[in-house]
Amino acid sequence: MRPASLAAVCVLLADHLALGDTAPNDDLLASGALDSLALVELLFQLEQEFGITLELDEVDPELFRTPESIARLVDGKLGQ
Repeated sequence: MRPASLAAVCVLLADHLALGDTAPNDDLLASGALDSLALVELLFQLEQEFGITLELDEVDPELFRTPESIARLVDGKLGQ
């Protein structure tokens, strides 16, 4: 995972989902910060910000558990 991807994901979470400061390993699902509506918004924002496409069959909640796991997903979609 690239540090730049993690930083961009953290900014996206703060700016578009109003989650404030998030640490790389914060559990967004267990904390309730990322519910179903927030997940849909996050998917949209990731596609817009990074120019990637996320198919519904790729959407496994575990991939969105932490900012770090989201950044790994983004890097994987970008081929990095």
